[in-house]
Amino acid sequence: MNLFRQMVCSNVSLDSITMVTICQLCGQMGSLKHANTLHGFSLVKGFSSHLIFGNALIDMYMRCECTKSAERFFHSMSIKNIVTWNTMIYGYMAVGCSSTGLSLFQQMQSKTGYKPDSVTIISLLQGSLSVTIVLLT
Repeated sequence: MNLFRQMVCSNVSLDSITMVTICQLCGQMGSLKHANTLHGFSLVKGFSSHLIFGNALIDMYMRCECTKSAERFFHSMSIKNIVTWNTMIYGYMAVGCSSTGLSLFQQMQSKTGYKPDSVTIISLLQGSLSVTIVLLT
């Protein structure tokens, strides 16, 4: 994060790869403060309209367990792909919102025509595993 700040302060030209990397870092840290700052910065710099960055932003918010911000951004995206849907589904499953993840999975199929891929199936299994563990404890 310090290096990112230095890049911004030095007016280094940032690209989508750098921004996706910083999203991943914020998500790994679970820092909602940094996530919100990065999102605001991306809006000013025009990155939030990039599909790959948008998917990374959703993942970042989900990893920070801020499903509401992920949802708001997801619904604001004009272009989505299977990765976008899978990121949301996996995020819900990972934070224990299995019913919401399953509902989104159904919406993905009915509204978009996307067929589940291996990541979709793994995401759904993640939620099933979480539910099973809770039931066993």
